[in-house]
Amino acid sequence: MPDGTSIVVNDRSYNLTERPSYDDPLVQSQVSTVLGQLSLNEVTDNLYLCVELIFVAYNGVAGAQGGKIQADVAGLQSKLALLCNDCLLTM
Repeated sequence: MPDGTSIVVNDRSYNLTERPSYDDPLVQSQVSTVLGQLSLNEVTDNLYLCVELIFVAYNGVAGAQGGKIQADVAGLQSKLALLCNDCLLTM
């Protein structure tokens, strides 16, 4: 029986706090669906461009509010870079 962090799909239990294996049947089913609509190379290139765009924002707010905004933007850039890395590992 699933708890607050688990769900059951097609008689398989999935923990919502962990990434399922790439070989998991549900993941493979969704990969097929997504690949029919998107190019993985395009997706990863666009994720990289998002990180670069945040770097532009980082430079654009340099010195504002004593550097607080720049630090906040750097934190967002770091989080996005880590999420992009997770996406690349998953794909």
